[in-house]
Amino acid sequence: MKTAKSELATFCQAHGIRRLAIFGSALRSDFGPASDIDVLVEFATDRTPGLPGIVGMEIELSALFGDRKVDLRTPELALGGTRRPKAADRGGAARIAAERSRNG
Repeated sequence: MKTAKSELATFCQAHGIRRLAIFGSALRSDFGPASDIDVLVEFATDRTPGLPGIVGMEIELSALFGDRKVDLRTPELALGGTRRPKAADRGGAARIAAERSRNG
């Protein structure tokens, strides 16, 4: 699973994503050809999409990740909105692309 950071950065910028992290089996040794990719995103406060937007982003990310199934989650969806996720909460979530430029 290799995707250029620049492609993910462009995706994040286009959708108002401040942070993007991969978690779950994609970070473990049991990741295989049939595994999906779990993605945690945090949107800018003025860019939070509805369900159709989330589904569209899953489709776009799937194409970026070689047509693997993508499950897109926000901190609220991932943890029931009770608290902010930490890397340890998600089996060592890896932030791979994404804080928006402070200048842009």
